[in-house]
Amino acid sequence: MTNVSTPLEPIAGCNFSEILTSADQRYNQIPLGSVIRAKNGRMYCYVEQSAVSIADNTPVIVTEPGFTTAAGAGSWTNRSGVTPAAVARLWVESNAI
Repeated sequence: MTNVSTPLEPIAGCNFSEILTSADQRYNQIPLGSVIRAKNGRMYCYVEQSAVSIADNTPVIVTEPGFTTAAGAGSWTNRSGVTPAAVARLWVESNAI
């Protein structure tokens, strides 16, 4: 049996509203597709947006295996604020608990 997931170090105080661009040295620190259950019971997934800006509180579609996202009627919502037009990485919140 092959381990297909990447173990993460414990993440304390994760900032789900942080948006990182490729200019940030922490851009690749968390693997895309990482999922964390937050204190509010929702799941948060770390994704890379497409090259189009996504407004805050916008439902998004997450595609696999690249874990890219774009605005659309998906199972996740951008709660990080307005994303820049450039490629960025952010946490998206699940629409259901």
